[in-house]
Amino acid sequence: MKLIMANIFTRINDIINVNVNDLIDRLEDPERMIKQVDNDVEMELAALKVKVQKSG
Repeated sequence: MKLIMANIFTRINDIINVNVNDLIDRLEDPERMIKQVDNDVEMELAALKVKVQKSG
């Protein structure tokens, strides 16, 4: 009986892990990630330009 319960919990754990991994994969939108990186670079560039103007 303990072996059957252990197998059931192992299967439930596997199912949960697969569903969580699938959800994470769907949340990671490559296009959105690229746009975010581009936005971060643009913001950093603007901040650096301001610093250069203030120092010069």
